[in-house]
Amino acid sequence: MRTCEEPRPPNGQSPIALAAGQSEYGFAEKVVEGMFIVVNSITIKIHSKAFHASFELWQLQGYSVNPNWQQSDLRLTRITDPQRGEVLTFKELTWQTLRIEADATDNGDQDPVTTPLRLITNQGRIQISLKRRTKDCNVVASKLMFLLDDLLWVLTDSQLKAMMKYAESLSEAMEKSAQQRKSLAPESVQVSHDLDV
Repeated sequence: MRTCEEPRPPNGQSPIALAAGQSEYGFAEKVVEGMFIVVNSITIKIHSKAFHASFELWQLQGYSVNPNWQQSDLRLTRITDPQRGEVLTFKELTWQTLRIEADATDNGDQDPVTTPLRLITNQGRIQISLKRRTKDCNVVASKLMFLLDDLLWVLTDSQLKAMMKYAESLSEAMEKSAQQRKSLAPESVQVSHDLDV
């Protein structure tokens, strides 16, 4: 993966829905949501102008859960609001070991940061809530929670400095994305304002 200097255009409709020949939340989405995924290992490499990072996951599992974060009947893993035209779904990802390593790139700074940042966790999970519009499957809101059982991390001064540079680099990309969202928002705000009058 590579971070973008400029934000990409917004995603269109759900590729699952398009492949199934439908334009709204329906059977194809429910089938994909009902899948139980088990992956032995995953390696992800990320390149940015400020750093290179790698994520390694072992024994990853992904599945749907109910609002209490428990596995149950799939019909209880989503809440549909026909009045608002939205559906709320709940997912959980668990893993046995996660290793994250980030190292600064040589970007010509006078004070280069070269100490790699390493983080190892055992028995962690991510809980994901997604709110989507049923008419086009676009995500309206989302929430992620990271829950870690064990955290093995040695943090030195130079690593803390490196972490600040990585965060600064990512915040620039996130800020550009937020500006893009705001520039596209006035059209939809104007439409909703006209409807209220």
